[in-house]
Amino acid sequence: MRRHSHRRRRAFTLLEVMLVLAILLILASFVGVSIIRTQGSANVKATQTQLSAIETILKLYYLDMGAYPTSLSDLRVAPQASGNVQKWNGPYSDKDIPPDPWGNAYLYEPASGGYRLWSAGPDALQDTDDDIIVDGTS
Repeated sequence: MRRHSHRRRRAFTLLEVMLVLAILLILASFVGVSIIRTQGSANVKATQTQLSAIETILKLYYLDMGAYPTSLSDLRVAPQASGNVQKWNGPYSDKDIPPDPWGNAYLYEPASGGYRLWSAGPDALQDTDDDIIVDGTS
């Protein structure tokens, strides 16, 4: 017959368990910070892509109308006030312009011979360092 060994299994002490948990929490925090940084970078790139798409739509409008719209809504509905309704060949976008990745509307200002198109960025405040801006000219 075999003899069973009655060795006592040594269990983890509370200190060892807490040390392992602390190490896991530290590693998780590094991963979390990395994910947050990556998400922020992805949002900026998505905003730049959306601004580029809007810029293309604005150029199409300009080719038809000879001027940039007074507002982004003119891309979907013929601007009655411009007097160039017969030149309008829109809508220039099938859908309303979506908000930026932070949930805010893109901002647009016509300017002499061009326009300014921008996102207020992650802080949602205009004229701060994180604004993402496109200055378009004809």
